[in-house]
Amino acid sequence: MYINNHLIKAKTTLSGMYSIKNGTKTITADAFSNCVNITYVSIPDSVTELGDSAFYNCTKLAKITLSKNITQIKRFCFYNCDALTSVELPEGVTTIDNYAFNKEAITKDKSALGKIVQKTENAKEKIKILDSQIKEQKKVMLDY
Repeated sequence: MYINNHLIKAKTTLSGMYSIKNGTKTITADAFSNCVNITYVSIPDSVTELGDSAFYNCTKLAKITLSKNITQIKRFCFYNCDALTSVELPEGVTTIDNYAFNKEAITKDKSALGKIVQKTENAKEKIKILDSQIKEQKKVMLDY
């Protein structure tokens, strides 16, 4: 469901691959929450914002192509996405909020953030994750 250029809610019955329509500006909080059968999502460069928990509990989501205009991965955005083990971040991403990624995916590879988030060379220099966020992610991994 869209309101103007904002994706408000996707049908939870979606499955397989899904491409968000070009011209979409935002994917709001919980827009894809509980779309448990979706496996791949392509987000066009027109999207500038992903809401909190936008893809929460998309348990079969294994791959996502992010808009190059996203600067923040908000809290719980990809949490409980059990199949998602790596994400290529666009160069513009500067903030990854606490619990943005699934604790299960992080624990699949004990090197945690270094492998869960595969960055391009330029993005490595630009991504700034606060020490507290890194500590929290490591704590989640150790507590799991």
